[in-house]
Amino acid sequence: MLVEMIESRAVAPGRTLEIGCGTGTNALYLAQHGFEVVGVDISPLAVEKARSKANGRCRFETLDFLTETAPGGPFQFVFDRGVLHVFDEDGERATFAENVAGALVGGGVWPSVFGGAGGPPREQGPP
Repeated sequence: MLVEMIESRAVAPGRTLEIGCGTGTNALYLAQHGFEVVGVDISPLAVEKARSKANGRCRFETLDFLTETAPGGPFQFVFDRGVLHVFDEDGERATFAENVAGALVGGGVWPSVFGGAGGPPREQGPP
């Protein structure tokens, strides 16, 4: 879905936030396509690995998106792959959605991928 959105130019490059960036695979893909990306994750180890792969092409920060504000906003594009659906409580999901809305500029885009994705592992780009 992300590849199709980017390659079809459905979303123009701009300031971007990836929530739950993990080791930076999607953020690096976006950066290769002209996006200015800030990736955030709650895992310090994941962020450390993302930073080592990025060579300065993206900014990565460790933070809890439910309780902290991502740096570098507001954003034209916010992406999360498998973050929103991990929250069991309606209040947590509402807080997450409110935080995304607060991070977006008016008319910004937030695709959220739910569930698992198939395909082999890749070093860059989503499966």
